[in-house]
Amino acid sequence: FKERQQAAFEAERQRWVETGQATYEQPDATHIDETAGEISLSDTEIAVESHVHGSVWQIDIQPGTPVRVGDTLMVLESMKMEIELHAEHAGVVSRVLCEPGSQVMPGQKLLVLDTAGDTRA
Repeated sequence: FKERQQAAFEAERQRWVETGQATYEQPDATHIDETAGEISLSDTEIAVESHVHGSVWQIDIQPGTPVRVGDTLMVLESMKMEIELHAEHAGVVSRVLCEPGSQVMPGQKLLVLDTAGDTRA
């Protein structure tokens, strides 16, 4: 039994080598969005950041969408929990900096709101 088991294990390891699965490299966390902290904002723009490490589950807005305080902007998934990201300022979405399925980190900028001329609360 032990000889057959060892032979099966060796055959499986060989398949791993042939398919590139024998080695695993941890992805570098900086690859997620190296430019997240380097976007330029006008005087009336506000960047909305992630508060958790996770992934973008759903995006409820797109550039040009007007939003009010409390509107749901997107839903993040972290540790099997859905976390709604709400607007803290009224404005118009000027840029979306992520897409569904992308990994995000705390402090990463996800979208930009332009508050110019918007007086809604």
